[in-house]
Amino acid sequence: MTLLLDTHILIWFLEDNSRLHQHLKELICNPANSILVSSISIAEMAIKASKKKLSYPDNILKVYRDQGMEELPFTSKHALILKDLPQIHMDPFDRMLIAQAIEEQISLVTQYPVISKYKLPVIG
Repeated sequence: MTLLLDTHILIWFLEDNSRLHQHLKELICNPANSILVSSISIAEMAIKASKKKLSYPDNILKVYRDQGMEELPFTSKHALILKDLPQIHMDPFDRMLIAQAIEEQISLVTQYPVISKYKLPVIG
């Protein structure tokens, strides 16, 4: 199964944060699953770090790649999905992740219940 991690899931996983549900940690650690990290998540983390709302390792790309995760770049085909995406949740970063998951036909791993209101597979 291919899984796209929401930004908070990536952060919690890398921090070994207890807020990350155990069944999600097991899914992420399962070598049978392909785990994707969006370039949007890295942008969100960088923006929040610039505002002193978040810190992350300088070598974050190496850190998640060493965990066997791969990057999913945000492309024009993902951006086009945003036009018709329902206005359920207004967080622009989450909306871009949702668009990626829809376009790529993959599951989005998130603990934010509002995202399950979209027409996409959500694991939470």
